[in-house]
Amino acid sequence: MTVFKRKIAVFFIAVISPFLVWQSFSIVNDFNGDREKSDFNLVREAIIAAGAHESYINRTRQLLESTVTSPIIQSRDKASCEEYLKLFAQITENRIYTGTAVINAKGDIWCSTLPLPETQVNVSDRAYFKKVMETKTFTIGEYQIGRLSGIPGIPLVYPMLDRNGEVTGMVAAQINAHELVNYFSADKLKDGFVFLLLDRNGALLARLPTNKEFIGKQLSDQHEFLKTLREQEAFGLSDGVFKGMDFDGIQRVFGFTKISPKNAVSDLDLYILVGMEQRLAYAAAYSGLFNRFGVLFGLTFLGIFFAAIAQRLFLKN
Repeated sequence: MTVFKRKIAVFFIAVISPFLVWQSFSIVNDFNGDREKSDFNLVREAIIAAGAHESYINRTRQLLESTVTSPIIQSRDKASCEEYLKLFAQITENRIYTGTAVINAKGDIWCSTLPLPETQVNVSDRAYFKKVMETKTFTIGEYQIGRLSGIPGIPLVYPMLDRNGEVTGMVAAQINAHELVNYFSADKLKDGFVFLLLDRNGALLARLPTNKEFIGKQLSDQHEFLKTLREQEAFGLSDGVFKGMDFDGIQRVFGFTKISPKNAVSDLDLYILVGMEQRLAYAAAYSGLFNRFGVLFGLTFLGIFFAAIAQRLFLKN
């Protein structure tokens, strides 16, 4: 009888083992698929956020374009210009713009939404000024401290051209990077997301939740974001997913994409990163993994239990 029991046990193991192995591989594949879905959701959130930022920058470009063609600005009357720029500030979200100014071809600011000092303020040394003079088109400047506002931001600049197409001046609006990210993404924080605005060198321009002590800090050259970015760019891609350390020391999964406004020359490649702690990002995937293995082990136990009962009944008969 003992030999017969062993034969039944060997037969049962021979039948059930391949099934268990196949199901285990299937469960692991489902788990990896669920993790990929979570990664995709992070990239999707980054693309949505980038799209909103691009739309705002494009909207600013249109407002600046209408400003440079305004007869009031063309008249070069300082008092009328300042009144016009006040209207500009009312139309736009004033907290997002740190200031708007009209600059002549020498780089002198002669009209601004911010008070002008008694001494002439000149920006001809700024990279955005040189770029506009060279390209004669809408330009996104480097992240910098505003010369009038003293607040860090990103200048958006539109040229004023004469009939010969020569630059006679420009209108610049500087965006507060933190307020821009906050404007579009603050409502997402309740879902556990973290938003970062970085340049291509890994310098942090804005972050939500707000951590002002991190602003301006730079990732090491070997950080996963920069390595992944280089790998993606090698294939002509501008978005991706990576796992890496956030500025606050917490390990997160990030989806990222490049902000690419239309019809703009940019000195600054901007990337929006949307991150989430790994335990939160993959919570659904791990839950599914444990549930599937739980069901598999439960069914296996029931199979063994009923097989043992059937064996006893068979032997009795």
